Amino acid sequence: MSVPEISFAELLGYVAAVVTLATYSMKTMIPLRISDIVANILFITFSYLAGVYPTLLVHHAVLLPVNSVRLYQMLQLVKCIREAAQGDLAMD
Repeated sequence: MSVPEISFAELLGYVAAVVTLATYSMKTMIPLRISDIVANILFITFSYLAGVYPTLLVHHAVLLPVNSVRLYQMLQLVKCIREAAQGDLAMD
């Protein structure tokens, strides 16, 4: 029994699937978004190399900007919360 050969595109697809599964185990939002952005980039590369353009366009080319914007918004929220916590808490 021989080991089947795997192409670089297939390897990227498997790695992207593993990263996606890891995303589902995240408990906090920022690591989840970062992991999903990495998975989106891997899936975009896989889809392009494998010629699976509907997956590239519909799922990951749309999800990458959404995840990026949401990550930016979350980072801004954390920054505002830190600034508010360090500020003057007087009600005057």
